[in-house]
Amino acid sequence: CYATFFMFVSWGAYAAWRYTDEYPPAWKYLAARQHDSFYTSMTLIDPIGGYVLPGDLFFEPRVRHAAFLAGIASLLVNDLLSVNKDLADEQPPVNMVLQIAA
Repeated sequence: CYATFFMFVSWGAYAAWRYTDEYPPAWKYLAARQHDSFYTSMTLIDPIGGYVLPGDLFFEPRVRHAAFLAGIASLLVNDLLSVNKDLADEQPPVNMVLQIAA
């Protein structure tokens, strides 16, 4: 699945940011996270849970856009809920909430 491949591309960016202590601009962070949002998990888990959409509906641009937005919203909530854990890390990962606070 191409979505799984893109997760690894995003993970490479996160590793580079963490290694260099670089906090990317918000647009770059969100662009990378778009491919590693909960959208990827939804596309992998939903068929297992029996939530299968017909291909023509799944690839409908409005449905895909809504799914991408849901994935991005979920990751932002995850960043918000992970703030304390991330702050406790000696070298915190990139987190949108921490970027806004910086």
